[in-house]
Amino acid sequence: MCIEANHSETSVAQRSKNAQPTSPNYRAYLVRLWRDEAQEPWRASAQSVQSGELIRFATLEELFAFLEIHMPDSSQMSHADGCSALD
Repeated sequence: MCIEANHSETSVAQRSKNAQPTSPNYRAYLVRLWRDEAQEPWRASAQSVQSGELIRFATLEELFAFLEIHMPDSSQMSHADGCSALD
């Protein structure tokens, strides 16, 4: 099923001018996940809301590594008891 959206064709980079200001404590990505066939590996892309840059990944592990690298002070996001900040 295909749903057509009726909205103006404004790029992510143009819309980001009204988004959060660029900050070392703020990141926004549009993440897309897909696979071509049921048995194929998942693929991914991440598009920066701030710059519009699109990065493609062959595996989910590559996506996760990219996100971890681009999180400032990601080593400090774990609790002392070993739980992640999202648990």
